[in-house]
Amino acid sequence: ENLDANSLSLVVRAFAHMFNNKMAGSDTTFAKIEQQLLKIEKSVNDVAMGHILRTFAKRKCGTSAVHQKVFMPRIQEIVKSKIDDLNLYADIFYYLMLQDNSDT
Repeated sequence: ENLDANSLSLVVRAFAHMFNNKMAGSDTTFAKIEQQLLKIEKSVNDVAMGHILRTFAKRKCGTSAVHQKVFMPRIQEIVKSKIDDLNLYADIFYYLMLQDNSDT
């Protein structure tokens, strides 16, 4: 419940690893992660946000609030700043491909 940005990213990333096409972590866990993310999103660095984006995309989870208030503004910010990190852009593209989003 009181995870910092780095710890939250590591937990989410660990849940992204699949075994027999099944992800770890329950829907309740992801709902709690989302609540924490909404509180600390400003302190999440870009690389960690990339991991979070990819995991939420794989799981097809997250409320419209987290997508509209956290993910899409952050993606726009990253793209505008022209950060030179191909892995981060791969995470963003993966997220955008798997979302039903008119902003893509």
